[in-house]
Amino acid sequence: MIITVAFYDHDTGDITEITQAPRASLVADRRAYVELPQFRRNWDVTHKVVNDQLVERV
Repeated sequence: MIITVAFYDHDTGDITEITQAPRASLVADRRAYVELPQFRRNWDVTHKVVNDQLVERV
């Protein structure tokens, strides 16, 4: 099953990459990620990750 995720910097919450891949390959990558509801290229501009949750930037 292919899922959409955002890899992010665990310290800052900044999204570093948005991608789609099988869950197994994402887990094997070992970077922190959060699942996204859909693919959008601008998640890194509009959102960040706080406490492992995707939140809108204010």
